[in-house]
Amino acid sequence: MTYALIEGGQAGFASAGVLGALALAAVAVTVFLTAQARGRAPMMPLDLFRSRPVVAALTAGFALNVGFYGVTFLFSLYFQSFRGMSALTTGLLFLPMTVQSAGVSFASAAATRKFGAKPTMIAGQAVMGAGLLVLCLLPTTTPVWRSRCC
Repeated sequence: MTYALIEGGQAGFASAGVLGALALAAVAVTVFLTAQARGRAPMMPLDLFRSRPVVAALTAGFALNVGFYGVTFLFSLYFQSFRGMSALTTGLLFLPMTVQSAGVSFASAAATRKFGAKPTMIAGQAVMGAGLLVLCLLPTTTPVWRSRCC
């Protein structure tokens, strides 16, 4: 699947290699889900997906990862291609986000104990959404904390 998604942009999603990879991925997912449904001790019990809290947590986690890693990918391109910064400078510009992510992990555990999982998840998603919205609205000429360090 990963190969098909990466190569599809350049080779075209109608190319034989990409279509073959997509077909193979579909067969692999079907075989995996069938094995999980019929197995005595599945790696991923499919009954978990009937639980609303589990589905909500998985959905929130997926949204968080798409937002976080999407920003990381796009900012890497932006800093290096648009702003002409080196890979080292780009990496240094990611340090505040990395440190903040580590700190929020500890704070979210405390918030979950104090307020419960649902309010903490909702607040986290709202803050992430607001932050991504602000990033989308910033002009490309917005200065970074340091234009060049290397």
